[in-house]
Amino acid sequence: MAGDGIRGLAEARMTLHADDLAGLRHQIYSCKQCTSCREWYWNDPHLPGFEPGVTKEGFVICPIFRHTTGAESDYARGKVKLAQGLLDEQIAPSEYVVEKLFQCAQCANCSEHCPQTRVEKLDPAEVIRAARAEVVRQGVTLPRAIEVPTRRPARPRSLPTRWISKGAHGQTGAPLAFFPGCVFGHSFKHQAVAKSFIALLNCLDASHQVLTEGWCCGYPAFAAGKTDDATDLARRAVERLRALGVCTLVVGCAWGLRMFRREYPELLGRALDVKVLHAVEFLADEVAAGRLQLSNPWEVTVTYQDPCQLGRRCGVYDAPRELARAIPGVTLVEMVENRENALCCGGGVSAAYPDLAQDIGATRVAQAVEASAQVILTACPAGQSNLRLAAARSGSRVVVMDLVEAIAAAAGVDG
Repeated sequence: MAGDGIRGLAEARMTLHADDLAGLRHQIYSCKQCTSCREWYWNDPHLPGFEPGVTKEGFVICPIFRHTTGAESDYARGKVKLAQGLLDEQIAPSEYVVEKLFQCAQCANCSEHCPQTRVEKLDPAEVIRAARAEVVRQGVTLPRAIEVPTRRPARPRSLPTRWISKGAHGQTGAPLAFFPGCVFGHSFKHQAVAKSFIALLNCLDASHQVLTEGWCCGYPAFAAGKTDDATDLARRAVERLRALGVCTLVVGCAWGLRMFRREYPELLGRALDVKVLHAVEFLADEVAAGRLQLSNPWEVTVTYQDPCQLGRRCGVYDAPRELARAIPGVTLVEMVENRENALCCGGGVSAAYPDLAQDIGATRVAQAVEASAQVILTACPAGQSNLRLAAARSGSRVVVMDLVEAIAAAAGVDG
């Protein structure tokens, strides 16, 4: 379900995969230097994504700019200028340049608000990613915290399945499949979310298979500018899905959805013959059709954190809110910046710049508290982790949990 979008970013087909900046010369030079990627100055009452009565003037767009020194290179306009300098060989990929290029959460709020995005001439977030590809091409050693995730396995390897409840493995060859990927499989940091979703599949008595071979969707490599590696992972993943007979793939990770749904067709040059859904989309359809009953009440006020890749890049705004409202007793409130305007949680820079990430997360937690929310629901494991850390560090009592876990509790299933 796509949102209207400020600039229709989720519907735009400008995703770029050039490994050299020369292919983006026109985009880079189309930047009007207007600072819309830094602060939103225009008071347009028709723009979605703000609570009623909130002015659209003076809102800081870039989450990095909010929490750094405020230098030109701390937001998209300056980072696009760095890309131009690399393109024209006016600057070298110094340690400073690399730091500024990777101090970008790839949240695409800059792209959502860029006037040039409206006419499909510029996607600042993708220019920044392409500049990363350029420094990688020039042999720059990336910070270890960024480099390590890009090496996740291309060849499937079996994951320990002790975290999958007995009888939950599903049926080999079933057309419906759940993809744990790196987040639920490789790191094992979010077992509860995967277990809850599998329990819901069992509750629905849906014939399914759990893909317990731990390949990576390729997002870490893709975001780091390693486009060739991401393409190789995409090719291997699609071949494996075809071999397993998968027709519908459900992922629980916002980054994974972006890769399978939006980037794989671009990277591979062909449409996927697999329908790809995020878990919240799948569950929203099941609840709407009456196949999944939510009968356990939960008297609580919640707010929903829009994951950047799920929202701005894939246009999924309505399904998670419909799910939250379907839980008996739940009151859903919106944070001041929501949907297309949602503030990034900081998870995109949490690996290499944890303090910066938690500062961003703390701002988002404060917005939840201001909205009188007791619980922040999200649909992105990275966001869940960073918001929990930010809440703990700021001393907030707000609870952060994945929407899938909340639905499992409302359905009375035990993961």
